[in-house]
Amino acid sequence: MTSDLDAAFDYAKSIPAGNGEVSVVGFCWGGSQRYSYATHNPDLEEVIVFYGTAPKDKVDLAKIQVPVYAFYGGNDARVNATIPKTEEGMNQLGNFYDYEIYLGGGHGFMRSGV
Repeated sequence: MTSDLDAAFDYAKSIPAGNGEVSVVGFCWGGSQRYSYATHNPDLEEVIVFYGTAPKDKVDLAKIQVPVYAFYGGNDARVNATIPKTEEGMNQLGNFYDYEIYLGGGHGFMRSGV
């Protein structure tokens, strides 16, 4: 998957109508994969994650050199249980991590338009 994302990144970065900045967005498993991709590609502009989980290993968190914006549903106990450790790790490493929790939203809340 990383090679596919690298190819998409290179293509998006070179689009004549673009500005050369590339961000990635992911939902659920895809959100977790965006965290993973950020450990690989420091040239991203930012990472936007919807209800995805960050790497558990602090060594991997340290590889994230771009801002992470995350969005979670208030009724998503499994994913939300990972937020404090992610926030603590990112803060300790000096990495930018900002998140919002949408009260009443469950896992996959963007799918239903909540």
